[in-house]
Amino acid sequence: MKNKLAFILILLCTASIAGISQETKIYPEKTVYYKTGINNELVYVNEENYQEELTFFIHSETHISLNFYIGEYRYTYFFDYHYSDDNGADGEIQYWKSEANEALLILDPNKISLYSFKDNWAIVYHIKE
Repeated sequence: MKNKLAFILILLCTASIAGISQETKIYPEKTVYYKTGINNELVYVNEENYQEELTFFIHSETHISLNFYIGEYRYTYFFDYHYSDDNGADGEIQYWKSEANEALLILDPNKISLYSFKDNWAIVYHIKE
């Protein structure tokens, strides 16, 4: 019993020192779905004006995960590499890559774009201004 208690205390101390993941909920204004067509080009599928929330977990400056829904199915993608591009008046655009999911996440001030190269689809979440 003492070993378990000591382990929990060490875990709590370590978590407080390392920092616990920061969670951010995002409620998109509309969501646009794309599928890869015959020539490997993205083709419009449909648009929804209501979409369930997206949840970002920021683990550190170099690691984030994203929870999102496609229909009733929930997905979690983990991104572990990023670079930024300053677009002047439009603000900073961040590009995040996920080797495990074969996906690319692009964050800009007005939308969040998620491309899955493994499953051949893309989702663009338009954010309320």
